[in-house]
Amino acid sequence: MDHGNGQSDNATPGGARKGVLLLNYGGPRNEAEVFPFLQEIFGDPALFRYPAWIRKRLAHHLAARRTPVTVSIYREIGRYSPIWEETGDQARALQSALGGGYRVFTGMRYFPEDMRNAAREILDSGVGELLLLPLFPQESDTTTGSAIQAARASLKEAGFNGKILESRHFFRETGFLRALCSLLRDKLSEADEKPRIIFSAHGLPLKLALKDNYHDQVRETAKLVSNELSIILSLTNPSVNGWQEAILAFQGKVGPMKWLKPSVEETIEEWSKSGCRSLLLVPISFVSEHSETLYEMDILYRELAESFGMKFSRVPTVRCHPLFIDSLAEICRRKLDV
Repeated sequence: MDHGNGQSDNATPGGARKGVLLLNYGGPRNEAEVFPFLQEIFGDPALFRYPAWIRKRLAHHLAARRTPVTVSIYREIGRYSPIWEETGDQARALQSALGGGYRVFTGMRYFPEDMRNAAREILDSGVGELLLLPLFPQESDTTTGSAIQAARASLKEAGFNGKILESRHFFRETGFLRALCSLLRDKLSEADEKPRIIFSAHGLPLKLALKDNYHDQVRETAKLVSNELSIILSLTNPSVNGWQEAILAFQGKVGPMKWLKPSVEETIEEWSKSGCRSLLLVPISFVSEHSETLYEMDILYRELAESFGMKFSRVPTVRCHPLFIDSLAEICRRKLDV
């Protein structure tokens, strides 16, 4: 069962002294949550590095403009964000994998009250050591750093005085990579003809991407998966000559700033010129389903690919894949059992 912050009923083993706080973005569960969710995103100092008074006004303005668009996106998907349920499922699965002696909590970065509730539960639980574990495979100040900072602030406000540890990425973890490979291998085995592959990751504005290791870690993720499955990966711009088997591209661009390239859209358009007939998208920076997979990938990119006569398919996110959950459990034990 969900206790507001996604924690499960069976995640309360008596006497647990070690805790794990899974951190995720969160997402609107209904129309009323869309505006405050967007306002929190646009007010995040990790994303918009302006003085607080400017950021507050900007966040309100941008959220008001973006809310109708976001509401229409979720209507087209047919439901609001599943990220709360899926993160709760991951917490329950991780609790089961860890067993007694640990307690697993969840906190959503862009839902401040949820983060405060998580901090209070952690304080009341009596755990003495806590691992902050953001559910972002690759590290960025805009995701990992932002979530950890918000969690630490809420824990301090709640009066938690225990030891706090951090796990800042898991893109090299064997279980995570094996889960990705397993899901990709399954999709390849289903294909009538060999598809060309786009490894897709959440994009960032260039001015932010240049300040951390996110881009390099995403590239390494794509390389590691490709090497395991003997896929020839190109880390250049999309080519129209037809030789590229797989490429890394980025999605989620908002606004006029320059973002990481190539984009998924331009890759599909360029590949269409070389007669690409079958396309497979592989999300490598997401571990649960949300608007970037359910809307951008499954609706927008599908429609674009099919408009060029391509067959379209998509690998699901790792969610509660046993290999992924085992990987998270290994991280927890490695960090906390020292």
